[in-house]
Amino acid sequence: MRFTVLASGSKGNTTLIETQGGKYLIDAGLSAKKTVQLLTQNQITIEQIQGIFVTHEHGDHVAGIRVLCDRYGVPIYIHEQTFVALKENHRPKTQERVFFIDAGEHEIGPFKVEAFPLSHDVAFMLGYTFTAQNKKVVYVTDSGYVNQNLDGKLANADAYIFETNHDPEMVRMSGYPFSVQQRILSDVGHLSNEDSARTLARLIGPRTKHVILAHLSQENNTPDLAMLTVERIFEQLGIQNHLKLLVAKQEQSLPTLQL
Repeated sequence: MRFTVLASGSKGNTTLIETQGGKYLIDAGLSAKKTVQLLTQNQITIEQIQGIFVTHEHGDHVAGIRVLCDRYGVPIYIHEQTFVALKENHRPKTQERVFFIDAGEHEIGPFKVEAFPLSHDVAFMLGYTFTAQNKKVVYVTDSGYVNQNLDGKLANADAYIFETNHDPEMVRMSGYPFSVQQRILSDVGHLSNEDSARTLARLIGPRTKHVILAHLSQENNTPDLAMLTVERIFEQLGIQNHLKLLVAKQEQSLPTLQL
């Protein structure tokens, strides 16, 4: 089982996850042209992609799905409420390739996929776990917090791709309107660096090898600050230094990680 964070941040998000028998994307928030280009750089053709799992309807997660579905025939897995909330220029017209997915367990291709609800100001927000060949990857972005009721589903995965969106002080000092600041900092906004670190500390276990800090705000965070905050809190909480911590990038894919 392998995964590659192709792009992650304010401008667009997409991740490739693959195992024997299947290659899928999580979100497609870049243009279809850019998505195809990033896949090509990783020796993958768009024809090899067997589906796209959508988290929610915001443009930085769905900008490419219409073209990828309609022109290239890539199936879309999406919550029905999310599909209804899509803007017209994002909604695939080829709806026989659109499959509605709800919270719960699903067998899709070679993966056991568990979709679970998160807290974000959208029609319906999904996170995902992907399990294959006794390996498990957890994908969480765009959530104001992660309910502890989910800990049993998310604990002790082999890898986490996890939102570390912002530094709260940077948000408060930004030029954003107060209402936007309050949204970002709220329970239906985004995970801060510290909140992400403390949530991850609850979840990671002996089998966890990789943690990707993802969906960083371009205006209200920096890769160094996200990394330093997470490392500091992990040290305070006694998290063992057996993890490979990486920060996802907006303009450049991370190396492919093998589990």
